[in-house]
Amino acid sequence: MTSYRWRYWSRLIDAPVTVAAGSGVRDRSGPFLRRYWAALIGAPLFLPPESDPVRPEISVAVLADSARAARRTGDLQAIRVADTALVRHAGDPVPADLLDAIRRGNRFLAFALDEFSLPRLDTDLAYASGNDNEATSLGFARGPFTFRLRIADFGLLQVSVSAEAQPEELAFIERTYGVMILPLRIASAAESTTYLVALEVDGHDLHGHAEVPVPPGHFVEADTDGPPIGAAEAGSLDPALVTRSIRTVHTRSGLRPWLALAGLLVAGSPVKEVIEAEAR
Repeated sequence: MTSYRWRYWSRLIDAPVTVAAGSGVRDRSGPFLRRYWAALIGAPLFLPPESDPVRPEISVAVLADSARAARRTGDLQAIRVADTALVRHAGDPVPADLLDAIRRGNRFLAFALDEFSLPRLDTDLAYASGNDNEATSLGFARGPFTFRLRIADFGLLQVSVSAEAQPEELAFIERTYGVMILPLRIASAAESTTYLVALEVDGHDLHGHAEVPVPPGHFVEADTDGPPIGAAEAGSLDPALVTRSIRTVHTRSGLRPWLALAGLLVAGSPVKEVIEAEAR
């Protein structure tokens, strides 16, 4: 099994031919080079390395070559997918030419290139203060995204994420992401858990919500677990992660972007089936 999967990914990396977008996504903007999908070698995305020991490493040079090849096609979705793979998986600094292009072309991706000091919400103080809003809530900005954390009753952490976007940015998001999915990491000193927040477009805003258990410990912090992804990568998500993430949403409006995402995935996709089962 291990040798088969290794050969499969190796063939994808080396293949220069074009194919219709796979990985369980309905292609709406033309063919993609196979190597773009191979660049997303983290499939299933967000699994810890020990859970997928046969996953090969891909060098920043290969990812950078894919990003440059995408630019030669002029396909905005291919560029976005390749750039996201580069930012997410590159272990070394992004080459200067691509770094500049990413910063100029997509601020919803570029922020993930920057270091960020995370504020923490003191859970001991929050529990002791009752309904004191100042002690139980925390707001901060992370690139274009604004986060709001609030410790509610029954040991639940309410997380809201929002971002303002210009009309041309909304058009870019619709074309290149389909639905923007923000990986969210909730952590304490004791544990760290990743969730996905599917963002809905509302006027000139993107917004999403999640309600998750407060992790054990004296503090809690939240951050993005890498840059946002879209429908192109969604077929590579771990269905268990998708299930866990959808179950953090308790409103019809919060489920709408998940159902929109399902509509962009091909029939038979495990992720599509999970979304439809959980979100309806």
